[in-house]
Amino acid sequence: MRKVAETKIKALYKFYFENHETAKKSAEKAQISYPTALKYIKADPRYPFEKIWRQNQAKLRRREQWRNYKRKVRQQTREQFDESYEIVKKEHVQAVIELSCHKLPSTISTYEFIKSAYVYERGKFIKKEVLETGTLVPYDLPKTIYVPKYSEGIKRKRNTIINAANNPTETL
Repeated sequence: MRKVAETKIKALYKFYFENHETAKKSAEKAQISYPTALKYIKADPRYPFEKIWRQNQAKLRRREQWRNYKRKVRQQTREQFDESYEIVKKEHVQAVIELSCHKLPSTISTYEFIKSAYVYERGKFIKKEVLETGTLVPYDLPKTIYVPKYSEGIKRKRNTIINAANNPTETL
């Protein structure tokens, strides 16, 4: 080994072991050639511990980079499916209402809800897919309701129901 001033060796050790800089940067700052600096560093008794410490730091860095990458991917996925999430959320709320034994909100009577779920066309009531409020119509309601043909009194009642269905602002 070539003889190097003691102050330069102390500076090299300080940069490498205390500041944890690379061997090349430490050699440049201590003004020693890289091969000579590497020989001094490897000859120091702290070198094996420093090497293990640096390997552990590299593992931690890689793990953190992987976490950040996964976080970024999840965020992008969330942003892509944000609209779909809102639709599914609305469908879920609708399904909970349909499948639970709860009644509809007190502001809407059951009759009003069912009346708003159908449209009268050509002698029959046809189920809508979505109400005006944007909620889905329950799947267990029949797709069509045919109006039976009966006597005059029932015809009047049927016509009243048809008029009420076509004019939702009027009540029966």
